[in-house]
Amino acid sequence: MKNADRTALTRGRLIAVARALFAEHGYAGTSTEAILQGTELGRGALYHHFRDKADLFEAVCQQICEEAVPVVNAEADRGRDAYSSLVRGSLAWVEFMTRPE
Repeated sequence: MKNADRTALTRGRLIAVARALFAEHGYAGTSTEAILQGTELGRGALYHHFRDKADLFEAVCQQICEEAVPVVNAEADRGRDAYSSLVRGSLAWVEFMTRPE
């Protein structure tokens, strides 16, 4: 496995576990120790990829936003005109972002 592949895999594991824990326990209720236990990685791996828990949280939020874009765009494309596209896209964004996760 190439170094770039290992890097992506490790970063992805950190984000996936943190995402699940943040969803279940909230940001404040999730410790870096819990994230590390869930990933079975060492503290060095976490801080190699992220400055701190806030930086990891930002990566989780970025991932969620990237997942929302095609959903929002598809709904906006169903609009009859610019206004209805804006409304449909905005409602799709709110619906996507208020999922329990």
